[in-house]
Amino acid sequence: RYREYRADLGGANLAGKNKMINALKRLQSSYPLLAQTQSNNYSSMQISSKINFLELISTHPTLEKRILALQKM
Repeated sequence: RYREYRADLGGANLAGKNKMINALKRLQSSYPLLAQTQSNNYSSMQISSKINFLELISTHPTLEKRILALQKM
């Protein structure tokens, strides 16, 4: 996950922060059905209302978290 955030930072430095944020938002809008399907199918695996099982074992941070990290920099 650290490498993904670092790659996002590198992309923001190279292309511009707003362009990188817009690119991630574009990816996010391309897959709304997938995100909704995953959350519905795995709702029984939720550990709390904010963290689910898939997020714990995922190798990449969610697009939402990546966008937030770029907005904070």
